[in-house]
Amino acid sequence: VAVFFGAPLAQRDHARRAVSCALAWDRYCQAFCEAHRAKGVPLGITRIGVHTGTAIVGNVGTAVIARLSGHGHEVMVIGRRPGMKVPGAHYRSCDITDIGALVEATRGMDAIVHLAAFGNPSLGTPDVVFNVNCQGTMNVYEAAARCGIRRVVTASSINALGLYFGRRRVELERIPVTEDHGRVTSDIYSFSKQ
Repeated sequence: VAVFFGAPLAQRDHARRAVSCALAWDRYCQAFCEAHRAKGVPLGITRIGVHTGTAIVGNVGTAVIARLSGHGHEVMVIGRRPGMKVPGAHYRSCDITDIGALVEATRGMDAIVHLAAFGNPSLGTPDVVFNVNCQGTMNVYEAAARCGIRRVVTASSINALGLYFGRRRVELERIPVTEDHGRVTSDIYSFSKQ
């Protein structure tokens, strides 16, 4: 679980809000685990990371950069905004919906970790969200193919099941959720995450 307050814009009380949210989430998780353990369903622990400053890279990207650069890999972050500074990485501005620019930006890379997407349907109109999340992902794989990059790691989200933003309620069939879990996708955003 990652809790982000003050990202991408600073908030005066971001630290208090982030810690308060993390503590509330911890109480919820403890009760959830205890209830399932009582039913004979063993669950692991919940790890909570709290970020209380401004962020450039999203929820998962920051951890990926830290992990890769910490192991001595040279990391190039590709993002839409020009002129960004990303600690532990080089930065290049590029829109993933522009295949030509993306091919140029990925040339010479050994691998791609693709995390670029809208993480919430409210961040754009349905057609824009779908274009960035789907066409952008296809472009990442096409750029990798054109540049001879043989390793691409792509992440999606629980929304591929239609869980949070769908027009219909979705109940989890079981925990952990695996690839064969049923889907009740009823919105463009969730379709874009599949």
